Amino acid sequence: SYGVYSLAMSGNYVFAISLGDSAIHMVDVSNPSAPVDSTPGAGGYGSCSPYAISAANNLLYVASDATSLGFLVFNIIGATLTKIGQVTGVTASGFNMCISGNTAYIGGRQSGFRIVDVSNPYSPGALASFSDGGMYGNYASVAVTGNTLCADVYPTAPGLFGDLKVFDVSQPSRPTLLAQLSGISENSQVIAQNGIVYLIGNGYDTLGLSIRIVSVRAPSSPALLATISNSVLYTYGMALAGNILYAVAETRNG
Repeated sequence: SYGVYSLAMSGNYVFAISLGDSAIHMVDVSNPSAPVDSTPGAGGYGSCSPYAISAANNLLYVASDATSLGFLVFNIIGATLTKIGQVTGVTASGFNMCISGNTAYIGGRQSGFRIVDVSNPYSPGALASFSDGGMYGNYASVAVTGNTLCADVYPTAPGLFGDLKVFDVSQPSRPTLLAQLSGISENSQVIAQNGIVYLIGNGYDTLGLSIRIVSVRAPSSPALLATISNSVLYTYGMALAGNILYAVAETRNG
């Protein structure tokens, strides 16, 4: 009955963040035609005011907007979550997190993005944060390809389109802004794979642009490769599987 803003999957379970009840939801999809939703207690940490989640190697990573809870790591054993690691003070109010190797990258909206070392999930450590002042400072979504982090950044003022910002994270403790493409996004989601970035374009407002495809193989010179136009559908989300990009959309008239 509540909106879902962040999703992750591990084995037969889909994990979802619901802001309505500030809880982690664990959905058993072993029978896809009859999914079963539950809210694991996780030793009292199941309701940790989560905003972003990601899963890898039977671990669930959660970013809370509560300073006292911060960034948490849970072990996934069957239908049970057990908190095994935590670093307080690493908060985020964005809805996106990605895990690349031993590093977690978290979109934090007005707090920029945060980088956490998860090489030891029992003792995660804050590595770095990045934020901008001024008009463009809401980091809605982040994605990593190789040593390049791509961020969809939208303005604090209404009526403006978002930017794609490109960072060098070869040293995760020292993210470096390399380049940006201005005014090309709808401030929602970015996906990156093999040096190619996919983001939701400024669709509804221009009645034609739906998805942008950008090359960051030369990170200092990102290049717009293609725009997938659609005057009928308004894209809300994307997923990439192999060489196929899937989009979730609704008609522009609702």
